[in-house]
Amino acid sequence: MLEVPRLPHDLLWVARHLSSTLRMGWHRSTRIGGTAEFSHLRAYRPGDDLTHIDWKTSARTDRLLTKVFRMAAAGDALLVLDVSRSMGWGHKLPLLRTTAAVLAALVIEQGDAAGWLVVDSDLRRRLFPVRGGAFYLSGLVAGLSRLDATGTTDTAALLAAAGHTLVRRSSVLILSDFYDDDRMLPVMRHLAGQGHEIVAVHVLTPEEQTLPAAGAAEYVDEETGQRVSLEHGRARAAVTQRVATWRSGLERAIRCSGGDYVHVSTVPTLTRDLELWLRKREARG
Repeated sequence: MLEVPRLPHDLLWVARHLSSTLRMGWHRSTRIGGTAEFSHLRAYRPGDDLTHIDWKTSARTDRLLTKVFRMAAAGDALLVLDVSRSMGWGHKLPLLRTTAAVLAALVIEQGDAAGWLVVDSDLRRRLFPVRGGAFYLSGLVAGLSRLDATGTTDTAALLAAAGHTLVRRSSVLILSDFYDDDRMLPVMRHLAGQGHEIVAVHVLTPEEQTLPAAGAAEYVDEETGQRVSLEHGRARAAVTQRVATWRSGLERAIRCSGGDYVHVSTVPTLTRDLELWLRKREARG
């Protein structure tokens, strides 16, 4: 079982490992070979056309390398990251970092470009521009590993900033716990109307979806400071049902606003969650 990565090089290794296990492609327009623009070299994979191997570079490096070409229809992705204080609870921030790193590796290693965007509570942007290449992926992931959870959630501001950043049609993947979901939906509809693919990646851990079977505890809202005391045995069923109802309503609202939805809950199940979403995405065409 994979542990939560703690250092930049660990995160890069996990990202590349998990993305390589995903058998579904990121973008239908990315393929090996052809007459499109050359993007980069990657390690040969069984099934690659032998005519697309870079034999000179392979001989020089003593390993088989395949040429990856970028097609006219881009599959570039901007990862829009919620790093508010609520994301610092439990393992949510490491899960967000890992999910973002895996998605970036999946996009870049298939010949497209990726970047990430953060907007803090003072509406200051931190942008890792959308670019491609294996060397760029290393820097992108190192930047992800340094993110901290501070400030308050404002997914509407995040999406609005993404809209100002994009210069052509792209995939916008917003990673958040979506505790302020109402305000983001109009912005999501606007971006989808401009032709961008919008994907809401719901980062919500198992501990947030139910309570322990016994005991009691005081819970504190990381962003507002509001406190509530709960007896787990009495409140468990009601809390579980309320979270499930909220999640299903959120997914429905996102889809009605022109977006897609995927839920990730732990690092060990991340590949399964993303694989299921990618299969559904592929089936929709």
